[in-house]
Amino acid sequence: MGKAGRTPLCRVAERDDALLDVAKYLFLERGFAQVSIESIARAAGVATRTIYTQFGGKHGVLCKIIDRELGRDIACSAELWDAQQGVDITLSTMAFNLLRHTLSPVARRLYADAMAARDVAVAEKIDPVHCGPWRRHLEQYFATVISAERFGPACEADVMSDMFLGCVIGAQSRALKASPASLFDEPALRAVAADVTRRFLTSVAILVPQCAIDQ
Repeated sequence: MGKAGRTPLCRVAERDDALLDVAKYLFLERGFAQVSIESIARAAGVATRTIYTQFGGKHGVLCKIIDRELGRDIACSAELWDAQQGVDITLSTMAFNLLRHTLSPVARRLYADAMAARDVAVAEKIDPVHCGPWRRHLEQYFATVISAERFGPACEADVMSDMFLGCVIGAQSRALKASPASLFDEPALRAVAADVTRRFLTSVAILVPQCAIDQ
């Protein structure tokens, strides 16, 4: 039982999650530089001291928002493993989440906010090239039995991960080059993700013919 006067941990988690939602909305609406700790606290209904205690300040709030977005995208992809969805569906979903993490209006604004905060390390979390969690997630997937049954044991997980990320990065580059000012909504991102999956499977079939690819 918690001590009298202390907020239960579950309520603290709910409060912090709601605070991050409020801060994310303010960052997207006004921009990181134009949002103060006081405005976040006022909108979230908490004391400024709470933000400093829980997150260390405005920069810490931004870091936590980006980490939370990343965690949710990876969790969404991981759920497909448990459901034992087909490889094509799983890969397309991972590509969509990766692209959403880099190309969506929210991602691009958060990236700009991270750069405004002069935190390259945080900005790189939105970049699939530097995104360590995504790379580990992909390697874990390509090491699963489901993946091995489709591609064969000869396809090493780290190589497959690099190939897949290469297709994602290529798609991201082409999309930005073709429409640098475009806001990529969900239908557009899903179309690009489907193309990533097609290119990846084609590349594997050409470069690693011993893998059991069903075209």
